[in-house]
Amino acid sequence: MGNAHYDLIVIGGGSAGLTAATIGARVGAKVLLVDKESLGGDCLHYGCVPSKALIASARMAHRMRNAAEYGIQPVDVAVDFKKVMKRVWDIKADIGQHETPETFRTLGADVMLGGARFVDELTLEIGGRQRVTTDKIIIATGSKASPPPIPGLAESGFIDHVALFHLETLPKRLVVIGGGPVGCEMGQALSRLGSEVTIVQKASRLLPREDAQVSELLQARFREEGMQLLLSSAASKISVADSEKKVFVQRGHDEIVVDCDEILVAVGRRAVVADLDLAAAGIETNDRGILVNDRLQTNISHIYAVGDCNGGPQFTHWAEYEARIAVRNALFRGSSKRSMAIIPWVTFTDPEIARVGLTFDEAIQHIPENDVHIHQVPLSKVDRAVCEGESQGFIKVVVGAKDRILGVSVIGIEAGEALSEWVLAMEHHISLADIGNAIHAYPTLGRVNRRVADDRFMTHGISRWTTRLFGQFKARDSEEHG
Repeated sequence: MGNAHYDLIVIGGGSAGLTAATIGARVGAKVLLVDKESLGGDCLHYGCVPSKALIASARMAHRMRNAAEYGIQPVDVAVDFKKVMKRVWDIKADIGQHETPETFRTLGADVMLGGARFVDELTLEIGGRQRVTTDKIIIATGSKASPPPIPGLAESGFIDHVALFHLETLPKRLVVIGGGPVGCEMGQALSRLGSEVTIVQKASRLLPREDAQVSELLQARFREEGMQLLLSSAASKISVADSEKKVFVQRGHDEIVVDCDEILVAVGRRAVVADLDLAAAGIETNDRGILVNDRLQTNISHIYAVGDCNGGPQFTHWAEYEARIAVRNALFRGSSKRSMAIIPWVTFTDPEIARVGLTFDEAIQHIPENDVHIHQVPLSKVDRAVCEGESQGFIKVVVGAKDRILGVSVIGIEAGEALSEWVLAMEHHISLADIGNAIHAYPTLGRVNRRVADDRFMTHGISRWTTRLFGQFKARDSEEHG
């Protein structure tokens, strides 16, 4: 390839980098995609894909144990953990076949593995040997786990979301440090597969970014399934005795010792930028990652940073969203800006949790409380959820003046699928009343969205002028037919 020159170099082959390279190649730009080892990033190899495959196996085991409520003989499930993990890796390989270097070379992009290092703001060294130049650069190197400084943690040994998918045996007793999405998803999955799971969470509740009522319902479900929750608690130290790990947990003035066979650390991440030699290009950073403006530009205007490496929300779909904006701005001299007002996310626990926009407590920090209303409907009022035996959960919509949708929280079966309609509505300023006027096929789980719009109608009723108008029509009909 020699000292080749490119229109665009994309550093990082995760979801953001693949999106940027795909768009760049399709519009005819000369693109180089660079990654340290392989394409697909954290999402494919150790994040979204394998975790959801593991969750699916765990859900099947749970349903088999609890089949009696469906009139089916329950099964005393015997989990073959090696086969479960083989299924996970087979699924990863199946999905990953669409994210190979050959795939992107077919699109017209060059692909090089070995990592990139800045020589200057227009020159990169690839794999420690080859130099290339470019007009524009998009950095999409993502983030990685960064374990907390708990005394004894490193010495005792632990697993993170990467090592988890290399386990060959299921831990009999597992302590999960962190009650965020990863801790909750993997904690419940491994519990359903047979581990005795304890979650240690600093905050007073699981998933503290969610609506408080959502957290409470999830905590109740976890406890029903036999998981131990140590909330408002912190692991203070860890020791090993006779091959048994001991996690010392501080909760208020009390110290609790939890014996376990393995520790899953599900807190702490940091941007992957250390090996890039950003200083050689004059790129500014802080402790969260690369500094960017709303156009995703760094302080060097032709260099962009997207996804986890810029310290923003750590979601695959957000990284893809930023990549689209960055490519548009880089290749077409655009001025598109990211908007952080509408960021949806889903936590794949059971029940599933989905969220976009503001909670009520967040909304009243910016808007007079009298102008904010909550409309909530339990899934027990959605016929399909009842038929599925999944009526635990609810939808809660926060609405402002003029029927403006400010935020939505859903917990229950396929909550993430119900959320998409609300994201679209918020993006295009569609009112709650308009959601209710749309026909929602019966009997689908999406009818929960129509039902919450009905709740708005029942809560606020019909405007007075409408009832007066009906009264006038009724009186006129009586006179004409009297």
